[in-house]
Amino acid sequence: MQQVPHLKLCFLTDVAVLFSVVGCPDPVLPKGAWYKRNLDKVAVHCNKSSETWFLYCSGNKWVGPTRNCSQGKTTVVFLSM
Repeated sequence: MQQVPHLKLCFLTDVAVLFSVVGCPDPVLPKGAWYKRNLDKVAVHCNKSSETWFLYCSGNKWVGPTRNCSQGKTTVVFLSM
């Protein structure tokens, strides 16, 4: 089941409101990168190369590899919950 960022409001009494946000914030990108988001998935692209990687939202955290977009250097770091 896909998790789409949304806001849930629950009215407990006439004046109390409980809310929670579900989904992931925008991902933090390395310098020289941009992303395209589609619901709970993100494709991250480097500006100066064809380097691309994918992340998916699990709960409220991005999961998947992230890379360094510096020319001639690629560093892979795996993110997990």
